[in-house]
Amino acid sequence: IEYCRLRGITVVPEFDMPGHTLSLLASNPHLSCTGGPFNVATTWGVMTDVICAGNDDSISFVKSIIDEIVRIFPGDYIHVGGDECTKTRWQKCAKCQQRIKDQGLSNEDELETWFIDTIAEYIETKGRHCIGWDEIMRGKLPEKAAIMSWTGTTAGEQAAAQGRNVVMTPSNILYLDLHQFGATEQYEYIGDPL
Repeated sequence: IEYCRLRGITVVPEFDMPGHTLSLLASNPHLSCTGGPFNVATTWGVMTDVICAGNDDSISFVKSIIDEIVRIFPGDYIHVGGDECTKTRWQKCAKCQQRIKDQGLSNEDELETWFIDTIAEYIETKGRHCIGWDEIMRGKLPEKAAIMSWTGTTAGEQAAAQGRNVVMTPSNILYLDLHQFGATEQYEYIGDPL
């Protein structure tokens, strides 16, 4: 972090949630909807198991991670991810369904919005701001939340029109770990060859 600071670079940490958390659930199965057991994924992709949004312990755990991130990283933004969260487990989870009822939500999509909003508000109490992938635009985020537009340019344009800070990262042109051409090396690229 100091190396970057001396060179005018701000490191923005990402704690991707509530999806993309299989490694977290492997070591903390009580934060899931099913209780596990889980194995850490060895390939990229979207996984069915996500943090249980109906579990108060999950919210407390995420907040404790945010506290740790705030202590380590001095920048203004903390990336919360918010992308590619499957709702399969939430649909069958009694705790998630109770949270939907208690919060007056309509469905699991609104539960995800509630989860991200809850964490974004907590980040604001720490004097920092939330940044997330463009899927977080579905909810009402704090006005200082920023957007990373990865699914294309439309979401970034919409966020900018709302007065939000935007980082344009459309995956089709800016994800340098995608296949660019047929290659023989053993490295596992994300996605199929373009």
